[in-house]
Amino acid sequence: VLFRSLQVGSEAYLDDTRKLQRLPLSGKFYNSAQSMNDCDVVVGAYGPDSEHYRAFSWTGTQGFKDLNSFVPEDSGWELQSAAAINNHGEIVGSGELRGDDRGFLLTPQH
Repeated sequence: VLFRSLQVGSEAYLDDTRKLQRLPLSGKFYNSAQSMNDCDVVVGAYGPDSEHYRAFSWTGTQGFKDLNSFVPEDSGWELQSAAAINNHGEIVGSGELRGDDRGFLLTPQH
């Protein structure tokens, strides 16, 4: 089954061409789904407004996760938006490193 992600306002959906499934993302904030890989992992950003976004991932098995939880607290990074994910689980996006705008690449550890 081929799934696609669909953004409608602050809600994201999976579309398998037969039905829409609402993704249980952040219930409190605006959600912006940006990309989905062939393993049905969705990435994007969430927050009260675009100045205060945080990067997220979502899977059917692990649910909604703030990507900042995968980065050591003392690293100086704040991951603000996940732009894309490939089929190896590598995620690229934008954030801040000690107050400077930067791009990031998260690589999963197997």
